[in-house]
Amino acid sequence: MLYFFISLGVCLSALLSTPGLGFAGSEEPISLPIRKVILYKHGVGYFEHRGKVLDQQAVSLRFKANQMNDMLKSLVVLDLSGGNISEIAFDSKKPLERLLDDFSVDLSGDANLITLLGQLKGAQVEVLVGAETVPGMILGLETRTYFQEDREVQTRLLNLMKPDGELVRFDLDDVKGIQLLEESLRRDVQDYLMTLLAYRKKDTRIVTIAAEGQGERDLLIGYTVEVPVWKTSYRVVLEEDKKLLLQGWAIVDNIQDEDWEDVELSLVSGLPVSFVQDLYTPRYKRRPVVKVEEELAVAPQVAEAPLEEGPAAAEEKAMAPQSAPEAQEGPAGAVPAPASPPRALTKREVPARGRMEMKDQLSITAGLAQAQPLETVTQEIGDLFEYRIDHPVTIKRNRSALLPIVQSPMEGEKIVLYNESVRRENPLAALRITNTTGLTLEGGPLTVIDHDTYVGEALLNTLKPNEKSFISYAVDLGSLVNTSHESKRDRVFLVKIVNGNLSIHYKQVEVKTYTVRNKEEKAKVLYIEHPYRPDWTLADKSSLVETTPNFYRFRVELKPDSTTKFEVKEENSFADTYVLTDLTEETIAIFANQKYFTPEVEQTIRQIGQLKGQISGLDRQIKEKEDQINAIFKDQERVRENLKTLKDTPEQRKLLERYTAKLSSGEDQLEQLRKEVQDLKTQRLQLSQELSKILQELSFEKQL
Repeated sequence: MLYFFISLGVCLSALLSTPGLGFAGSEEPISLPIRKVILYKHGVGYFEHRGKVLDQQAVSLRFKANQMNDMLKSLVVLDLSGGNISEIAFDSKKPLERLLDDFSVDLSGDANLITLLGQLKGAQVEVLVGAETVPGMILGLETRTYFQEDREVQTRLLNLMKPDGELVRFDLDDVKGIQLLEESLRRDVQDYLMTLLAYRKKDTRIVTIAAEGQGERDLLIGYTVEVPVWKTSYRVVLEEDKKLLLQGWAIVDNIQDEDWEDVELSLVSGLPVSFVQDLYTPRYKRRPVVKVEEELAVAPQVAEAPLEEGPAAAEEKAMAPQSAPEAQEGPAGAVPAPASPPRALTKREVPARGRMEMKDQLSITAGLAQAQPLETVTQEIGDLFEYRIDHPVTIKRNRSALLPIVQSPMEGEKIVLYNESVRRENPLAALRITNTTGLTLEGGPLTVIDHDTYVGEALLNTLKPNEKSFISYAVDLGSLVNTSHESKRDRVFLVKIVNGNLSIHYKQVEVKTYTVRNKEEKAKVLYIEHPYRPDWTLADKSSLVETTPNFYRFRVELKPDSTTKFEVKEENSFADTYVLTDLTEETIAIFANQKYFTPEVEQTIRQIGQLKGQISGLDRQIKEKEDQINAIFKDQERVRENLKTLKDTPEQRKLLERYTAKLSSGEDQLEQLRKEVQDLKTQRLQLSQELSKILQELSFEKQL
């Protein structure tokens, strides 16, 4: 215990007697409080410190190691009273072992006063023994062993050389304190301990800002660092007459190493470009690594926003209540807000127990209606949207908070939404809402309360003012849906002849029937999401409300305790193509019977068929003649080979005369056949030219 006490005394003495680190001649660095916090939806926060400094006073900031890159990329320091910022110093990124290697002392492991004094040979010190202070130079330590009451005792002795050359030693048990007289040694010990402390405090990095000026001045420091994404959650209370009460909260986390005391807090939605670039690590001819964060998609089903409205949308607008007031322009470019102001929660509304159903005298709906207005200041900043909390906010470090951002009536109606790919047998209980709050609503989870009872949860996409959305929150077990599908080829509607090709165009019709059984004793409004296919068109659009990138939405009224059938009929155009010259008499007769052609066109097509038949006949004759020519030519080749084997004898001379006569006869036949083939080809060419002319000149189109 004595050794620990003395070690602590030495360290404290060194710390108390050493000037401020980093900037010689300045006072100890001070900290400036956080006065402004802006949290962005893409995981970055802007922090602003404000306060006063005096003369050459330095300011220190603490960051985690993983925040240094963002700080170095964004730090802004302004002396608002005419002073200058002379230097900004920060801890190196060397590993702890490498940093400690730079010091003249080693206090690693289980270091104590004994190990420290063993490294201080030759150091100038003052030793406090009893009431006497003895100056001198440390020579070293020695261990003495002696026996006391039959037991071995060890004691440590400090050897010291006094300024006059006298050598003395002191039992460390008698030493009350040791003062280091050398400034450089004191600073080395203090820097060592401060470095060790910074690493032990969650890998903290200290940034020290030196400000130069005269007198008291205002200093502003701003920077961005990575922070948890602020989140939103909503509660919607269902009322009658297509009115809803919407309450929205922002969930904010303070993971900084300091408290937020009475800060000005703003929450900004949107996705500005942000990246992490390594500016903290020393570079050795390496390219910087830039990574851009990606936004993750949510898994639950979220209804698609419409691309265009259908005919049924006009009917919906006519049925909607005309109670939305004209928006008035707010300050600083604020988004127009509704005349009925948003409301804030009061203590009376907080339930005493966590219950799903509340039947107390003060219901949720009544409590929201009586709540005081919520003064959330909002404005658009380019493509971003800001919620600015109008009162100072306090959040302790490593704590989180729920902050109200909206409480306002909103237009909407209870409906059921059916999508076969989501749930085949039942539609989902849902809300079709219109954002009449005048605010941009950031996406987040939404809890639905109906008649003071929890009925389900949903996910809300980001909604701009006056934008509509579907929010499904439960399965409607009171409705059953069955679907059937029919596909058939419909009538031919167009016949075309171009460039010798006949195209017969017809409609392919597909009908999907939705049979819906409403088992409850109340009417419902059903919206059906039917798959959208770009090549198919709707035969009837009267019930179409809107079209999304992937679905048609139809509105269907369901009567109490009844079954309703709704058909979606879609058409697509297809064509069968024929080559005119390939048409047979039977095919021409079938098409003529269907009234596809006029009499003149039918006669031309038959003429084409006749010409095609004549050409085919000539082709057969030409082939027969050419086959005969080939047979004669082969026979002549055989005769010539035989002639080569004949000798000059009387018998073979007779055979020679016979072969010669046969060759002469064959030549006459070949000449005649070649002439006939040429004549046939001439006829074929004439017929082909006539056929080509007819095909080129024949152009026909008929709507059926």
